[in-house]
Amino acid sequence: MIPIKSIFLGSLLFAFSANCLFAVAPILNIKATHPQDVSLEAGLILGPDFGSDWSSSSHGLALSIEPGKSGHKAHVGYGYFEAAPGMIRSLRVTGTYYWDAGHVSSSAPSDDYYGFQVTGGLWFVVCSAGVLWNTQSSDSVVTFGVGVGF
Repeated sequence: MIPIKSIFLGSLLFAFSANCLFAVAPILNIKATHPQDVSLEAGLILGPDFGSDWSSSSHGLALSIEPGKSGHKAHVGYGYFEAAPGMIRSLRVTGTYYWDAGHVSSSAPSDDYYGFQVTGGLWFVVCSAGVLWNTQSSDSVVTFGVGVGF
């Protein structure tokens, strides 16, 4: 029996990559995070399609935005997405820009943070971790989150 979620995500990837060597894979998740509290991430992974008859995988440029309750992130980097019967997995390593809404430190000289984040997903569970540095001081913040999506 092939799970419905594998068919759905696989057909999303196939719909964008049918009859070509280029694929557009979705990024969509909701997470409980630090320092954003709650965030919704949406974006795309753009790259070559390495799929076969029953699976599809793509890796390449990953672009996403992640608005949150206590701040907002933008991500640019490398992403991998694979959908096959019985399996969905993803991995992204991104450079991250974070605009803080006063949640990290109200005494920081700037609300802007830059750094990196690693995000991985298996089935519909998504986890992320990273480090961000303030643009005008040595303040840093460790980011992490867990949620649902792909």
